[in-house]
Amino acid sequence: MKKRLVTLMALVTCVAMVASMAGCGSNSSDTDAKSNDNSTKTEAKQWDYGSMEEKVDYMELVDKLWGSEVLVPDKKLTIGFIPKALENEFWQMVDDGIQEEVDKMNEAGFDVTLDTVSPQGETDYEGQLSIMTDMVNKGYDAIIVGPITDSNCVPGIERAQEAGIPVIPVWVEFKDDPYVNICVGSNAYAEGQAAAEYFAEKIGDEGGQVAVITGIASNPITPERTNGFSEYFEKNDLNIEVVDVQNGDWDRSKAKDVADTMLKAYPDLKGIYCNNDTMAMGVVEAVRGADKMDEVIVGGTDAISEALTSIKEGDLDYTTNNFPHYVGKIALVEAIRTLAGENLPENITTPVAGMSSDNIDTPEADIVGWKDLEWVSEYSK
Repeated sequence: MKKRLVTLMALVTCVAMVASMAGCGSNSSDTDAKSNDNSTKTEAKQWDYGSMEEKVDYMELVDKLWGSEVLVPDKKLTIGFIPKALENEFWQMVDDGIQEEVDKMNEAGFDVTLDTVSPQGETDYEGQLSIMTDMVNKGYDAIIVGPITDSNCVPGIERAQEAGIPVIPVWVEFKDDPYVNICVGSNAYAEGQAAAEYFAEKIGDEGGQVAVITGIASNPITPERTNGFSEYFEKNDLNIEVVDVQNGDWDRSKAKDVADTMLKAYPDLKGIYCNNDTMAMGVVEAVRGADKMDEVIVGGTDAISEALTSIKEGDLDYTTNNFPHYVGKIALVEAIRTLAGENLPENITTPVAGMSSDNIDTPEADIVGWKDLEWVSEYSK
């Protein structure tokens, strides 16, 4: 079941509250019934992550420890998802990934509701916080959130922690105050590196000048992707110079205007890397307008459908695919495992791969090596 909403005003009120319970997802009668029908409760596993690195690859966890089974608490669950903005196709794909697995859980006999509520845009800081506060007040069982910045959702996270509601941040870590012991998302630095590797291969030994158009400066992903790209050339002693780095605020039209200026200021520019695909599509317009489609490499990040189509049509050269559809699935796995009482690594990284004309027709599941999830009841006969 899903309630998909896009504005704060459209929030739906939880109605299934039991007087003795604090949360709309609580259902003690389900648990009591299970305990009286000769069922046996499977205790949540406490995993030994041993020498695994601080940032653990999700596929490595599945292969070496977890397997594909996920233990699900036998009660009604309401999961909240707060993206940065559903106007961005990237967050739509994250949402779709979560919903796909929620549907499978319900088909398997569980009772799970996904409530997706989005702020008005990627600068609606207060709106996103208000949505989170509302979900906490309604007693959601878990909240998955893609914070707009590393600070705007802090009061909401603190209230969730006080209420005992797990928060699963997507792409933003909280290691200080408040401290959140979970985070899911791809390694943004590695995303920038993957793009740089492609640019270096295409530019070749003769080298040249490249530029970067960044996202919102206050978003921690922005410097990670930018530094991953820029430092790759330095670390590998390549004859490629990043001559300009300008802010595009994740916006297509602003990125186009910035690219227009870059192309005039640096007539020998050989490539422009963007922190997301929305901006990259604006840069493609600028490069086409300058009649330099065969001279300037354009790359982005996120692998939104427009970007993938553009690669197939020979316009956009490259995107770093961080597989947002699978990020949504993995975020839900973290939420459910937490609710079941399992311990998790602090930072689970999700797959990253470069997409170009070389592999554009390869199915994402094959690139990722995805294994279908099996949602299993915590009670067995």
